[in-house]
Amino acid sequence: MTAPIRPPETTDGESEDGAARVAIGELVGLWSQSALFMEIGLRAETLRLDPGRAFPWPVLPAPPVGGRSARPGLERLGKRLVHRLERQIEDLIAGREADDDLDRERLLGAARLACPVAAAAALAPALVAGFGLAPPIAPLAAAALCRRGALARWSEMFGRSRSEVLLAIERLALPK
Repeated sequence: MTAPIRPPETTDGESEDGAARVAIGELVGLWSQSALFMEIGLRAETLRLDPGRAFPWPVLPAPPVGGRSARPGLERLGKRLVHRLERQIEDLIAGREADDDLDRERLLGAARLACPVAAAAALAPALVAGFGLAPPIAPLAAAALCRRGALARWSEMFGRSRSEVLLAIERLALPK
């Protein structure tokens, strides 16, 4: 059994992961307001989330007053977008070779998973690289997936750590 991975320390002794988590947490707190994600989900629903497919850059709408969207059906559409993304990731991870060597340095870089906020921050770049999601959309999708417990479920499903699952998703973008 390997020793637990510790986040690097900054020069002032504060954990780099802890400092980043505070800043990222504020952003994800805004991203995870369902109204903004669901507005984007409405646009995304008409497109396929095939790996490598270019995703159009959206004009991000301002969150409605009160944090709720006035448009009916947006929450349902946003949930369908997340479900579809979950299924595609599960299918692609399951299809990878079981003996795929894991690069330890990259694994360490993806291992900041102490909380859903850190997991979302690590997952978002993989969604940009592996699924062609535009950067404004990827953090929203990542936060939604983490709120739904997707990483923990995939970890159990594939018998791999959450860090390894993130790495597998990231590697989907690499040529075979």
